[in-house]
Amino acid sequence: MNLRHRTLDSLALGCVLLLTGASSVAAQANQPLVVHGYLSQAFARSWGHGIAGIPTDGTLDYRAVALQFGYAMTDADRIVLQFSHRRMGNSVLEADGNQVRLDWAFYQRDMGDGLLRVGKVPLSRGLFNEIRDVGTALPFYRAPFFFYLETGETLDGVSLDHRLFADRQWSLQAAVFGGEFDFEYADPDEEGTTLGRLRARMVHGGQLWLETPMPGTRIGAGGFRYREDGDSTEQFLTSWQLSAQTMYDRFNANAEFLSAGSSLYDFEAWYAQVGVHVIGNLTANLHWEGSAVTAYTPFGELNVDFARDRAAGLTWLVRANTALKLEYHWFRGYAVDTWVPFLAPPAKARYLIASVAVGF
Repeated sequence: MNLRHRTLDSLALGCVLLLTGASSVAAQANQPLVVHGYLSQAFARSWGHGIAGIPTDGTLDYRAVALQFGYAMTDADRIVLQFSHRRMGNSVLEADGNQVRLDWAFYQRDMGDGLLRVGKVPLSRGLFNEIRDVGTALPFYRAPFFFYLETGETLDGVSLDHRLFADRQWSLQAAVFGGEFDFEYADPDEEGTTLGRLRARMVHGGQLWLETPMPGTRIGAGGFRYREDGDSTEQFLTSWQLSAQTMYDRFNANAEFLSAGSSLYDFEAWYAQVGVHVIGNLTANLHWEGSAVTAYTPFGELNVDFARDRAAGLTWLVRANTALKLEYHWFRGYAVDTWVPFLAPPAKARYLIASVAVGF
């Protein structure tokens, strides 16, 4: 084991010990400082092509760890900080594996039916953006890959949430936000895969949730617009999404649709997930996800069926804060870790992820 992996393992172990010790802090009533955290550790292996950093010979270098500190200055005013460490195998998105990064850093004001956040805040987007790495809250290891991607999860700016008709059977949860965020992506070509970076500026948008009288059932819509500043491009991009979720005692389902576009391309992504409690704390999950790209070139439109991912998995909830997961994916498309030109047939790959998730 080389020095880099020893450092990673030591950091992961240190975070686990810190999580264990910090849980006693969170358990104390009436304390201004509250600590939460999570750890998801996985073994992953692919066949056919590497995908999402998962190599064909397998890896244990696949994890997400975070600690969140909340300090109540008053009953209504709070400061929130969240630090994280994440690894994605061979992915260039997490090439600096020794880095502990600051996810969230914001001031929060509770205004009764409203919540104001200022600083580095979670972006109000879809069902899972704020909990995309919290393994105990997700049916699979990660939130749907092509809908949420792997970056663009926080906003340097301000967000305001407000609840409407809270005393009615049908209620609304509205959010508006503005600011900037960074976006990173893997950019493969004939010479290898590099890390691309963009800065989204002048971000403004919102999201609306309709809570229904049926327990655990809600539908939502949202979107935002921003100026995309890249290495050689500057354009405006508009994105919007639709979401639906239902959760019963023995059945749950999630579905979302995303459409984003600019003068250079349009992108669509969608997914559906179904979970059924088989016996005891064992749940069987099914997942279907797809995405498509339309590129506008001087020679006309290029329409690409970008990715299709199907998966089946099992989740065993050992206790309320511990889950074991096993999932198997069948993939077809161009979003693999090696370059596949759009005019060539799509690549085919399979991959397996076995993980343990702990949180408090």
